[in-house]
Amino acid sequence: MKRRFIMLLISVFGFTSAFGAEEKTLNIKEQEVVRISAFTASGDLENLKISLNDGLDAGLTVNEIKEILVHTYAYCGFPRSLNGIGVFMNVLSEREAKGIKDEVGRDITPIPRDRNSIEFGTEVQTKLAGSPVQGGMYDFAPAVDDFLKGHLFGDLCIKEFTRVIKESFGEENTIMGRVGGDEFVVFTPIINTEWVDRKAKEVSKALNIKCENNSSYWDMSASIGIAITPEDGKEFKDIYKNADIALYQTKEKGKNGYTLHKGKKC
Repeated sequence: MKRRFIMLLISVFGFTSAFGAEEKTLNIKEQEVVRISAFTASGDLENLKISLNDGLDAGLTVNEIKEILVHTYAYCGFPRSLNGIGVFMNVLSEREAKGIKDEVGRDITPIPRDRNSIEFGTEVQTKLAGSPVQGGMYDFAPAVDDFLKGHLFGDLCIKEFTRVIKESFGEENTIMGRVGGDEFVVFTPIINTEWVDRKAKEVSKALNIKCENNSSYWDMSASIGIAITPEDGKEFKDIYKNADIALYQTKEKGKNGYTLHKGKKC
């Protein structure tokens, strides 16, 4: 019996801004994130050491704290970020010597070498702002513009999108890649029709995220188009074309869902 395959085109954007987000009280872990970030940025290594221990005790994983310390470079510079990482390494060594086993946590998915993070970041930044971001500052120091788009709005988003997709489908016998600024393609063996529905719902739900910032928020959703071999084609170009048609149908019907090529939107 010949194996059947499925192709999914996933459009991972759909940011909309709104106001009046409900006030939210930070939990213990979130409070420790704030403290760790603040002490790293201010160079207060003594209090940073205390906060790092408190953060681990509160349930933050080693990799989560690593990401906090690494990302602070964009706000306070590499020297303080590196100093913070050095303190964290000492904290982990001391805890290990005491017999404390801290959870390592999920690792961040690396960005494939063929990603253009500046191009991708420009699209994210434009959608968040509502229009292209321009100004005298960026003309005077264009490198700053590249750093903002490439890292803050590009690399970090690509990592998260890639992680969600990889966790949903795995890497064995699966081909995944980014085919546009906001689109990913997945080509993988199909188990049965129920599996197709489950996986499409899983990805759609995982990418349905609300990002809050003070009184505004952005909703991110996924639109998915699905084509199945051999019903929707035997050649790559035919399968891709039909998956793209299904993706367009999902967007036409309100986004945040998935459509099989035959016209069924779920």
